Amino acid sequence: MVVMAGAALVLPSCSSGSDQATDGSEAGAGGVTATAGVASSADAGPAAAGEPLVAVAREVISTAEMTVVAKDVPKAVSGAEQAATARGGFVYGQEDSSTGDDHASLTLKVPPDGFRKLLDDLGGLGTEESRKVATDDVTAQGADLDARIVSAQKSVERVRAFLDDTKNINELSGIEGELTRRETDLEQLVGQRRVLDAEVALATITLTVNATPAPAPPVGDALKGVPGFGHALASGVGTLVKVGRVGGAGLGFALPFIVVIGVPAYALRLARRRRRTAPAVG
Repeated sequence: MVVMAGAALVLPSCSSGSDQATDGSEAGAGGVTATAGVASSADAGPAAAGEPLVAVAREVISTAEMTVVAKDVPKAVSGAEQAATARGGFVYGQEDSSTGDDHASLTLKVPPDGFRKLLDDLGGLGTEESRKVATDDVTAQGADLDARIVSAQKSVERVRAFLDDTKNINELSGIEGELTRRETDLEQLVGQRRVLDAEVALATITLTVNATPAPAPPVGDALKGVPGFGHALASGVGTLVKVGRVGGAGLGFALPFIVVIGVPAYALRLARRRRRTAPAVG
């Protein structure tokens, strides 16, 4: 009887790849089971399941990035917060410029039905410079997670049944370890499902607000910055002084070598010249 229980434990542990991970709780898994049953029967098809095909609601993650230029950045930020609240959303994160009120970045969360409308609201806060919208259909990923959660739940139930039936103390610790591993895998899968549900339930908008750039100076004012004769003369004198300093530094570096090497060499040359010019004796 003990041998049969041990063999039966090995078979379910190798039964499928559904014992893979995510975080969450067993209570959350129970909430996903009904959805998983619909998805799995739809995937099986009418011939395999013997039931009519059930339509599965599409699951889509929506994100957007937008840049707006406004004269008053704090006022535009306040308007973005009010617009998000009016569309059923909220400010998820905010980062302001440390150098002044010239830049701000907001992360907004909003239900999918208010996503496009909120984008239009934000574009009206100033001059819209850019808008990038992306949608990701994760219906298949959600159905796969649901099926794996159902399989993991069944796997946990089987191991719990072995744990209740076993009478062998030596096998008890092994079964408890296997149960802990499978419960952890189930919790991780449920956690993944919860994260996916949150991303589908709320669209994300990253809004960047920049201050209005300063206008370009007129051509006449720009010519005032062109240097005249006095400025050019001062620049030339300054450059000449710099060249003189560099030359003086080079001379100071070479002077010790001139004294040590040049003076004896000059004295030797002078002595040779005197010998050549001295009159012959006798």
